[in-house]
Amino acid sequence: MRKILLLSILMSFGMVGYSQKIDSVSNPLEKFFQENYDSTIFYHTFSYFKNNPDFYIVGKKHDTIYYYHYDKHPTQGPTKMVGPFKSGLTEFFVNRFINNRRFSKIYPKIDLDDNFFWVNTEVLKGSLWEKIQSENIWNFVDDRSELLRNEPSPDILDGGGCSFKLITNNKVISLSYWVPQVYSKDERNHIRNRIVEIGNLLNDYYSTHKIQFEVYH
Repeated sequence: MRKILLLSILMSFGMVGYSQKIDSVSNPLEKFFQENYDSTIFYHTFSYFKNNPDFYIVGKKHDTIYYYHYDKHPTQGPTKMVGPFKSGLTEFFVNRFINNRRFSKIYPKIDLDDNFFWVNTEVLKGSLWEKIQSENIWNFVDDRSELLRNEPSPDILDGGGCSFKLITNNKVISLSYWVPQVYSKDERNHIRNRIVEIGNLLNDYYSTHKIQFEVYH
């Protein structure tokens, strides 16, 4: 029964197949980033027991990098500019705060809603974005590829995985990995090595760049 459930989880992330998956945007939030940013990385982790709507989102617009987190937090008011010029994000955060103070609205879908927060903005040079791009993630294959499918893998049911959605104005790529850290010292798994490193970079960044909240009285 547990193996059947695990297979369902893996298939839901497109892990059964043979090559890098060319995808499309699947919700309003992804569509917003496709229309307003040059390119965007959505990063999500999941496990056999838990798969919460929790995403790290890194968007690039010209020479500026914007960091967001989709998760359940208190309502946020913006502290400064949080998105590309004329994208409407600052207005969105202001209006959301006003509306929530008045109506206490909660939307349980992946959208521009109460679970979406701006974290930080920085210039491209020396940014986390540059470090991730140095790994050439846009050309990675994932667990669907023959390269990784044919490698020995453990029968781990209680582990965890991660997925990436790489979005540009005209292309969307989905990558998904189950327990990528298992053979982290095996040269044959160099792609999983690099995915683990990218995951560590994102987790470290978001652990030290907490969401900034304004205090309202």
